[in-house]
Amino acid sequence: MKELKEFTKEDCIRSMYELPADGTKSNEGRVCIISLENLVEEYRRPENQLFRVSGGFGCIPGGIGRACYGRFCIDGERTMWPKGDFLGVANERVEKIAEEMESVWKDKTAKKDMEM
Repeated sequence: MKELKEFTKEDCIRSMYELPADGTKSNEGRVCIISLENLVEEYRRPENQLFRVSGGFGCIPGGIGRACYGRFCIDGERTMWPKGDFLGVANERVEKIAEEMESVWKDKTAKKDMEM
């Protein structure tokens, strides 16, 4: 994977609080970008900014919930991240970068499962 530059609001199609134009009511399944300043100093690298949300009331743009559950795209680590710490929902270019990252650990997970 080539070296990445910091992801910014310019890499987002909308904020976490805006309703999707396609009529869906949630950001579930989307890659969201964490603000670099909201990462612990030792993890302040662009590859750690990408997070695929999978649930939580924070995924609902108009909702009052804050918790967004999901995985970091770089390594698949599951966690919760607060809605307000995201820059927004990633655009198509960033989504493709995230898919490349995910394919590395998903392939390893699939191979490990087959060995069992």
